[in-house]
Amino acid sequence: MVGNGSCLPVISVGNAGTHSPFRLSNVLVALDMVYNLLSIHQFTADNSCSIEFDSSGLTMKDSVSRRPLLRCDSVGPLYTL
Repeated sequence: MVGNGSCLPVISVGNAGTHSPFRLSNVLVALDMVYNLLSIHQFTADNSCSIEFDSSGLTMKDSVSRRPLLRCDSVGPLYTL
């Protein structure tokens, strides 16, 4: 179910991240999605990190050391990775 209450058919479920330093689990593929959406809770649990948002973008940090792992600046109204 998406934000407006509509239900979109999920055509596939799986995991991603084999070519990335970050892991994505429980990936749902729905062809009618305009943007890719990310569950912050699932992502931070899978990758032992935290994500801090500010008006310019987001910073991903290691949960133990609090060391920044990634900074992503936002150009428009969405936070992008």
